[in-house]
Amino acid sequence: MSAMPTVNVNGLDLYYQETGADEPILLIPGFISNSITFEPQIPALAERYRVIAIDNRDSGRSAAASAPYTIADMADDAAGVLDALRAAPAHVFGASMGGMIAQELALRHPEKVRSLVLACTTCGGPRSAGWDELQERLDVARQLREMPSMDSDLVKRQLDWLFTPEFLASPTEAFQQFAISTLQYPSPMDGVRRQADAIARHDTYDRLTGIRVPTLVISGDSDPLIVPENSRILVERIPGARLIGAT
Repeated sequence: MSAMPTVNVNGLDLYYQETGADEPILLIPGFISNSITFEPQIPALAERYRVIAIDNRDSGRSAAASAPYTIADMADDAAGVLDALRAAPAHVFGASMGGMIAQELALRHPEKVRSLVLACTTCGGPRSAGWDELQERLDVARQLREMPSMDSDLVKRQLDWLFTPEFLASPTEAFQQFAISTLQYPSPMDGVRRQADAIARHDTYDRLTGIRVPTLVISGDSDPLIVPENSRILVERIPGARLIGAT
């Protein structure tokens, strides 16, 4: 059996999958999710791009951290992966927490980013929309101390946070694959708490004007976790950013 593709960045072995050729695009998943999240999109993207999808620290097939960290630390991880694979500058797509990481990547390592796509994400902090409600959800995750790793009940709770009841009532094949992947490669509960703490401290509001690459913001109209109004805030703060979706 061949070894999983990993690169050692900031003392952690980080998993990635790569396919396609030409200009690189980096896909960054969200809270306690992994690169399998993007499998429905990868074939189409690989027709035009060199697609690199990663598992964040404390997620999927990447190593668990041993100490608290920030979203900025995770952005440094992503920058390290791009360097190790000689893939910078890259187009960067980040979803949810991955969108927070993508913001920090563009701010901390602007030379490594060609363009940004920010999906269902937020600048964080008290000037974002629905911040108190998001903090309450994160508090629930931080209080789950009795389990060594995620189980089916926690995955179900995660899905209830991320998707509307109408969507969950008619799951697609891609959605089922996403749910299974979360159980197949569960995050350690300490890792769930570390990621929740990182999200809780995320705040790029004052710095978003420093993003100077073409930016597309994508938003649905019924996101139960990241209030869609956050997309409008991102577009207002990032110079030249464009919005597709509800506001």
